[in-house]
Amino acid sequence: MYVALQGRVSIYVIGKDAAKDGSRENEAINAEVLDFLNEVCSKKKLDRSALGVLVYSGENATFGEVALVEVDSVRTATVVADNHIDLLTIDRDLFNRCLRGVVAEDMQAKSSFVDRNPAFRAWPPRQRKQLVISLTTEKVSYGARVIRQGQAATHAYFISSGEVEINLEPRQYKSQFPRVWTEMESLIPDLRSSKRALNLTPHEDRIQRLAVHRPQQICILGENEHLGALEMILGLDHYIESACTKSACVLLKLGRPQFDRLMKRKFALPTIENLKENLASRLCLYIYQCPPNDAAFLKYLNMKLADASLMATLRKSKQVFDTNGVFQGAIVDKERSEARTELMKRLHMSADRAASLPPEDMSEVVVANMDKRLKLWSEKSNLNGGKLVRLQTAHVGSFVCLFVYSYHTYTYSFSTPSRLSSFINIVTSARNTFLLID
Repeated sequence: MYVALQGRVSIYVIGKDAAKDGSRENEAINAEVLDFLNEVCSKKKLDRSALGVLVYSGENATFGEVALVEVDSVRTATVVADNHIDLLTIDRDLFNRCLRGVVAEDMQAKSSFVDRNPAFRAWPPRQRKQLVISLTTEKVSYGARVIRQGQAATHAYFISSGEVEINLEPRQYKSQFPRVWTEMESLIPDLRSSKRALNLTPHEDRIQRLAVHRPQQICILGENEHLGALEMILGLDHYIESACTKSACVLLKLGRPQFDRLMKRKFALPTIENLKENLASRLCLYIYQCPPNDAAFLKYLNMKLADASLMATLRKSKQVFDTNGVFQGAIVDKERSEARTELMKRLHMSADRAASLPPEDMSEVVVANMDKRLKLWSEKSNLNGGKLVRLQTAHVGSFVCLFVYSYHTYTYSFSTPSRLSSFINIVTSARNTFLLID
């Protein structure tokens, strides 16, 4: 076992699957990996890319204890010094006398958490062991700050015991996540462009004004819950929430490199889907607790989680960014454009007049799905439906336009007031047209 008293080290792991521990196939794979690493390290210039995946880089590291816990175990990682380091070496005899009990107890506690957590129950034994080795135990006292909104998202945390309070400052998202905010405004501008009047009570208005100057208390998370997983899955650079302990807590910390290495494997797909479903529901709670005017960013994150395929289609249908990340505009769907042109022909409209009617795009479908999820979540949670109405971005199908032309009736529905207004301006200028709006 080694303790770096001074200096910086990097730890690499070769992600090579092996058979069940103790089998001949496993021994052959271990020998193959060892021979390969000896060959790489024997070269005059070290090629770090051949050492595997970088899982840790930092100072004051402790490593090598896992191999001493079990008899006849092998090293599971390669450690490289990044600069001059001072090492404290602990041999097996000293480890067994002084540290074995503590390390074994910690390993047993982490194994117990992984085994009882539903997200990891279906993992193969070898991968569960890799997860246990990658987790780091962190004990925090009451009132300690675990993560802060806007802080660099370097770890995901799993709550083994205790409670953690979540706080949000939604007005800070624009400055903390400029890239994602620009993407949101480019892809789905209706998330923030809705100007419906809000009939707020004096108490609700006061709460909204005070919310600008202080964090909002959202909820309390308990055992088996997680922090930072949303940032890891969506690739966000900073935490979207602040977390403070409400009691003495035991947290299991997983770094971003380890999270990517383990969660992007085939066996972890059910775990990722489970995490996405859990996070989508939690975001619905965050949206519900925030003032309606400040919930746009959280809605967009919910869409990216729950409607990943639709969001990919939306991005593909729009030339959103150039090489510098600047919005370039939308490409009109050919089929929808032809349908709009056919409608204008029926109304005796010219092509230039038809161009003033904005075409439908995938963003309306994504927004509608978001509102449906929020409604279902509210019904399942038995929460205030009146507030839900103010939180919804669009009322798909609630703006219905019925017009009669040449004794034929046509009915169209619109998701936003702006689209309805554009349609009314065009239709009312047509000849022999009678318009009804519901």
